[in-house]
Amino acid sequence: MLFVIIKPALGGTARKEWIVLERKTILIVDDDGATAEFLKFVFQDFGGGEEYGCLIASTLAVAWEIASLHRKELIAIIMDGEVEGEGSFPASCEFVRNVRRWAGFRGPIVANSSKDEARRALVEAGCDLESDCKLGRGVARETPAEMCFRLLKTIEEEAPVPQT
Repeated sequence: MLFVIIKPALGGTARKEWIVLERKTILIVDDDGATAEFLKFVFQDFGGGEEYGCLIASTLAVAWEIASLHRKELIAIIMDGEVEGEGSFPASCEFVRNVRRWAGFRGPIVANSSKDEARRALVEAGCDLESDCKLGRGVARETPAEMCFRLLKTIEEEAPVPQT
């Protein structure tokens, strides 16, 4: 079991929701809700919605809880360069190092940022792939669907099979 913190709308109170991970799961760590939801849609539509599930973490604390408690169910992570806001890519890099070192996650991690500096830092911290698929951030070098297919190919070739 896992809890996901749901952000309140218009000042309401946050609530916890319990879910069970039953499919191969991709963790999307991004504080931009539109980008995260769009990537989730792309993976579930183009990537085979029956086979892959997606969880979204809008903070590093929630991402850490998911990754540390459920690393066996996760097959990949898409990591935003600046989850905690402008200039916060050192915190995102620390998350990547810790998820590799302390949580023992061995699947592919995608450094996803519109900023070259943030992507480079994330790759140095332990990300395997790079992408610049961010909504409303200029022209990306690849479409979200292309990133989806590239990540799924990497998952098929390298990621360990989740143990249920």
